[in-house]
Amino acid sequence: MIQSYQNSARKAGFTFLLLNLIALILARQHIWLWLRINPLGKVFLAAIIISAFVWYYNFAKAKGYSGWLSLLGLLHLVGFIIILLLPDKTKQLNSTVKQ
Repeated sequence: MIQSYQNSARKAGFTFLLLNLIALILARQHIWLWLRINPLGKVFLAAIIISAFVWYYNFAKAKGYSGWLSLLGLLHLVGFIIILLLPDKTKQLNSTVKQ
């Protein structure tokens, strides 16, 4: 994996998971409706979506694929599993360079 993209993917993934944890806590307190109606809540939900796409983008780039694969984020968990199961192209490039 390409290290710089891998580090960015870790940061975005942590942000995504943290924001989702906060949303889960708010949902348990019945504030979820506030998030959908209030403009600040909409910004919070947009931050969750953006952090997910940044995570998918950097993870795909770290594996040597196009950033367009981040659109698989529209499939949520299924899209991430697809990106996760793709073979790492950078390992293939490194092995051919060493020979």
